[in-house]
Amino acid sequence: MTVAELIEKLRTFPGDRRVVVPGYEYGVDDIEDPVVVNVERIAEDQRWIGPHVIAREGGEPAVLIVDKRNGRRAYTR
Repeated sequence: MTVAELIEKLRTFPGDRRVVVPGYEYGVDDIEDPVVVNVERIAEDQRWIGPHVIAREGGEPAVLIVDKRNGRRAYTR
């Protein structure tokens, strides 16, 4: 999904609606401000990882929305 596609989807909701991401087990978490990271496609899409990982070098810029509890770990490896 691109930023434009996300914006279009979010426009259908009230502007003061909370945005959350999956949290631990059945919970959900609030998000942090989106950050730009470089991602790269991995050879094989594994369900527990997904098709992309944060690139250590190079990669393609992407907007990452992370949860407040675990977000920093996602992009500060």
